[in-house]
Amino acid sequence: MGLLVAIVTARTAGTAIAARTAIAAGANRIDAACAGLGAGAGNTPMEVLVAVCDRMGIDTGVDVAALLDAVPLVEDITGHPVAGMLSRAGVFPRRA
Repeated sequence: MGLLVAIVTARTAGTAIAARTAIAAGANRIDAACAGLGAGAGNTPMEVLVAVCDRMGIDTGVDVAALLDAVPLVEDITGHPVAGMLSRAGVFPRRA
């Protein structure tokens, strides 16, 4: 069994850079939270992390559209808008 390399990212401007760097360094686990729920500054929205990986050509096996469909449910349950903007902006097309 190989070494588990994991990172936890917060909802900050460097999320995509941190994820890309961690993957390049061999991380095999990156934690995120549905719609970015969490304490303090919050956690990286899972839909953002999956979209970043998809854009990098990394197959996560996760359906970004399904995650985005869950955002309104999270907002209804919590009574607050989520911090992640991907659900409002939409997913960028995958690079060729």
